[in-house]
Amino acid sequence: MKALITGINGFVGGYLAERLLSDGIEIWGTDLTQKFSHTGYSIEYTRLDIQDYAEVIAILRRCRPDYIFHLAAQSSAAVSWKKPQMTMDININGTLNLLEAVRTLKDDSNEGDCGSTSDYNPKILLVGSSEEYGFVEQAAMPIKENQLVTPSNPYAVSKIAQT
Repeated sequence: MKALITGINGFVGGYLAERLLSDGIEIWGTDLTQKFSHTGYSIEYTRLDIQDYAEVIAILRRCRPDYIFHLAAQSSAAVSWKKPQMTMDININGTLNLLEAVRTLKDDSNEGDCGSTSDYNPKILLVGSSEEYGFVEQAAMPIKENQLVTPSNPYAVSKIAQT
């Protein structure tokens, strides 16, 4: 089994990699930076700009993961106020690039391209944020999936659109 973690250098990435490695899963990781920042893990690391479709499909063609954990994002609400266009480009268009690349590989697989005889169908986790719900009254805690979304910043809007 193989997993791809986009945005692996973020807060969650190293912990997720550690857990998956302990389960015997081969890890491929990507981030915008040149090197993997969590030392001591045996992973295949590649620099990736999630906004570049050619780069996204290239890594998926090389890796062909069974699982994709999409953590790559502009994740700061404060930055999203200063750079809303960048936030939308990374969080929405980057996610679309990833999903379109998976669909392209799935189509290739169905046509017998890339030497594959079976359908390509990875499991994909898109990570959300509590920011999507905005201010939630204490009585409504813990937040449930049917809670109304009331985003209060561009980052939250981008995460809702991503979902």
